[in-house]
Amino acid sequence: MRDIDLFSGCNRIELRRIGSLMTLIEMEQGRVLIEEGRVGLEFFVVKEGTATASHDGMWLAEFGPGSFFGELALLDRSLRTATVIASTDMSLFVFSCTEFCSLQGTAPSVVHKMSVELSRRLRYTYQSVDQESVCAPSPRRGITPGGTWHHGSINVSDRYAQTGSVLKANRGNPALSYSGGRKS
Repeated sequence: MRDIDLFSGCNRIELRRIGSLMTLIEMEQGRVLIEEGRVGLEFFVVKEGTATASHDGMWLAEFGPGSFFGELALLDRSLRTATVIASTDMSLFVFSCTEFCSLQGTAPSVVHKMSVELSRRLRYTYQSVDQESVCAPSPRRGITPGGTWHHGSINVSDRYAQTGSVLKANRGNPALSYSGGRKS
């Protein structure tokens, strides 16, 4: 875990505690990990693979190994602000809401790194808004309702069903998925 930047400042005791809090899950390409407008129940740290985030159908970011997402809804107890879909098969460390709260008390350095990353994301968003208002929009990698990857805005439409938790979905409950996604 020490090779993940978010945990790199932790001592052995903190790492052991963090390891006891999280669950390692495997997700296949096309799975919806987070759905915009839904209640947030988990925090994710990417071990392997990539995921794409969108808001109102527009591309936001790509998350790769060492990246994290899902913290906003847990920090302020509000709804998810984006949809995140696995772009590839993935290995993820997942923390439930309770485990996330414990994480904050267990490793203050992790909370600090999350705050720094949130600030960076906010600055990037402001810069993007400024550039978009002056320049023509640039192509964004996205998903069409038919399931193919393309350049353009993301349209995730209603191609998936609701679930309360990725952890629950991974344990055999109906899973959110985006059918047919493939790279072209």
